[in-house]
Amino acid sequence: MEALKVLNDFLRAIKDDSRVDPILVSVFIALFQTWLEEGCKNPFVISCPDIMPLAKISGKATYHRAMSALSSYGYIRYEPSKSNKKRSIVYLIVKSGRNSERDKGGKKDWYQ
Repeated sequence: MEALKVLNDFLRAIKDDSRVDPILVSVFIALFQTWLEEGCKNPFVISCPDIMPLAKISGKATYHRAMSALSSYGYIRYEPSKSNKKRSIVYLIVKSGRNSERDKGGKKDWYQ
Protein backbone atom coordinates (compact mmCIF):
# COMPACT_ATOMS: atom_id res chain seq x y z
CA MET A 1 0.00 0.00 0.00
CA GLU A 2 1.35 3.39 -1.04
CA ALA A 3 0.44 5.10 2.24
CA LEU A 4 2.55 2.70 4.27
CA LYS A 5 5.50 3.26 1.94
CA VAL A 6 5.22 7.02 2.38
CA LEU A 7 5.16 6.75 6.16
CA ASN A 8 7.91 4.12 6.23
CA ASP A 9 10.15 6.21 3.95
CA PHE A 10 9.66 9.24 6.19
CA LEU A 11 10.37 7.35 9.41
CA ARG A 12 13.50 5.75 7.94
CA ALA A 13 14.74 9.10 6.65
CA ILE A 14 14.33 10.94 9.95
CA LYS A 15 16.01 8.21 11.98
CA ASP A 16 19.46 9.70 11.41
CA ASP A 17 18.41 13.29 10.77
CA SER A 18 19.25 15.28 13.92
CA ARG A 19 17.50 18.38 12.54
CA VAL A 20 14.07 16.76 12.89
CA ASP A 21 12.36 17.41 16.22
CA PRO A 22 9.01 16.17 17.58
CA ILE A 23 7.17 19.22 16.21
CA LEU A 24 8.32 18.45 12.68
CA VAL A 25 7.25 14.82 13.07
CA SER A 26 3.86 15.94 14.36
CA VAL A 27 3.34 18.35 11.47
CA PHE A 28 4.41 15.73 8.92
CA ILE A 29 1.95 13.23 10.42
CA ALA A 30 -0.82 15.86 10.18
CA LEU A 31 0.11 16.42 6.53
CA PHE A 32 0.17 12.67 5.97
CA GLN A 33 -3.33 12.33 7.45
CA THR A 34 -4.59 15.14 5.20
CA TRP A 35 -2.94 13.47 2.19
CA LEU A 36 -4.75 10.22 3.08
CA GLU A 37 -8.08 12.03 3.36
CA GLU A 38 -7.47 13.66 -0.03
CA GLY A 39 -7.07 10.26 -1.68
CA CYS A 40 -3.27 9.92 -1.50
CA LYS A 41 -2.75 12.29 -4.43
CA ASN A 42 -0.08 14.91 -4.90
CA PRO A 43 -0.36 17.79 -4.81
CA PHE A 44 -2.94 18.37 -2.11
CA VAL A 45 -4.13 21.59 -0.53
CA ILE A 46 -3.91 22.58 3.11
CA SER A 47 -4.60 25.50 5.38
CA CYS A 48 -2.91 26.44 8.61
CA PRO A 49 -6.13 26.17 10.70
CA ASP A 50 -6.67 22.61 9.43
CA ILE A 51 -3.14 21.32 10.12
CA MET A 52 -2.45 22.98 13.48
CA PRO A 53 -5.04 21.02 15.54
CA LEU A 54 -4.02 17.74 13.92
CA ALA A 55 -0.38 18.45 14.73
CA LYS A 56 -1.29 19.57 18.28
CA ILE A 57 0.40 22.93 17.87
CA SER A 58 -1.14 26.27 18.75
CA GLY A 59 1.23 28.89 17.39
CA LYS A 60 1.18 30.06 13.78
CA ALA A 61 4.89 30.85 13.99
CA THR A 62 5.56 27.24 15.02
CA TYR A 63 3.46 26.02 12.10
CA HIS A 64 5.29 28.23 9.59
CA ARG A 65 8.70 27.28 11.01
CA ALA A 66 7.83 23.58 10.77
CA MET A 67 6.52 23.83 7.21
CA SER A 68 9.58 25.78 6.14
CA ALA A 69 11.93 23.28 7.81
CA LEU A 70 10.18 20.22 6.33
CA SER A 71 10.40 21.85 2.92
CA SER A 72 14.04 22.93 3.19
CA TYR A 73 15.04 19.49 4.56
CA GLY A 74 13.41 17.85 1.55
CA TYR A 75 10.55 15.98 3.23
CA ILE A 76 7.81 18.00 1.52
CA ARG A 77 7.46 20.46 -1.31
CA TYR A 78 5.57 23.43 0.07
CA GLU A 79 4.03 26.20 -2.02
CA PRO A 80 2.57 28.63 0.52
CA SER A 81 -0.36 30.78 -0.45
CA LYS A 82 0.12 34.51 -0.25
CA SER A 83 -3.58 34.97 0.47
CA ASN A 84 -5.56 33.98 3.56
CA LYS A 85 -8.44 33.07 1.24
CA LYS A 86 -6.39 30.60 -0.82
CA ARG A 87 -5.02 27.30 0.45
CA SER A 88 -1.37 26.25 0.20
CA ILE A 89 -0.13 23.40 -1.96
CA VAL A 90 1.91 20.49 -0.57
CA TYR A 91 3.60 17.45 -2.10
CA LEU A 92 4.91 14.58 0.04
CA ILE A 93 8.40 13.81 -1.26
CA VAL A 94 10.12 10.44 -1.59
CA LYS A 95 12.94 10.23 0.93
CA SER A 96 13.83 6.55 0.68
CA GLY A 97 17.46 7.48 0.23
CA ARG A 98 19.40 10.68 -0.07
CA ASN A 99 21.06 11.25 -3.43
CA SER A 100 18.72 8.75 -5.01
CA GLU A 101 17.74 8.48 -8.66
CA ARG A 102 15.52 11.54 -8.30
CA ASP A 103 18.61 13.65 -7.69
CA LYS A 104 20.11 12.33 -10.91
CA GLY A 105 17.11 13.31 -13.01
CA GLY A 106 15.44 9.91 -12.68
CA LYS A 107 12.04 9.37 -11.09
CA LYS A 108 9.76 12.11 -9.85
CA ASP A 109 10.44 13.37 -6.36
CA TRP A 110 6.90 13.05 -5.03
CA TYR A 111 4.36 10.31 -4.51
CA GLN A 112 1.57 10.04 -7.06
